[in-house]
Amino acid sequence: MRRGAVAVVIVAIAVIVVWQARLQRGGRPSGAQAIRALRAIASAQSEYAASVGHAGYAGSLAALATPCAQTGKTYLSPTS
Repeated sequence: MRRGAVAVVIVAIAVIVVWQARLQRGGRPSGAQAIRALRAIASAQSEYAASVGHAGYAGSLAALATPCAQTGKTYLSPTS
């Protein structure tokens, strides 16, 4: 249950970030943009869990965007 709750919080934060970024650029966010952002986050979480998360998800979007100490790879770019 804890993993599911973390995922819901991360998705909620991502949606808010996408909306705020779009509004700052003077436009309305589209549903397609929100879907792309959520897919990018879901993919990054899956990669993270499979490689360094030991089947656990990252606790924040910042953790996905920070280079991994073991591999040097980031799982989510700030522009995703």
